[in-house]
Amino acid sequence: MKALKIAIIPVDEKEAKKKHWGRMPLPELTAALENKKPPMTVLRTDQEPVDLPNNATITKEYFELRL
Repeated sequence: MKALKIAIIPVDEKEAKKKHWGRMPLPELTAALENKKPPMTVLRTDQEPVDLPNNATITKEYFELRL
């Protein structure tokens, strides 16, 4: 994860709980990504991003990242 700058977690937490799939996304994974040094962007498909990077476009249908 040293060179990682952005992560997208494709998850629907409400649906996962409804289907009894356990803790999704895993809190340990989310915490590791969010606390990474140097900082990185973590996006989840089931949440509106707080700080959207300039190279990202998000709609209800897709996430797009321009590299």
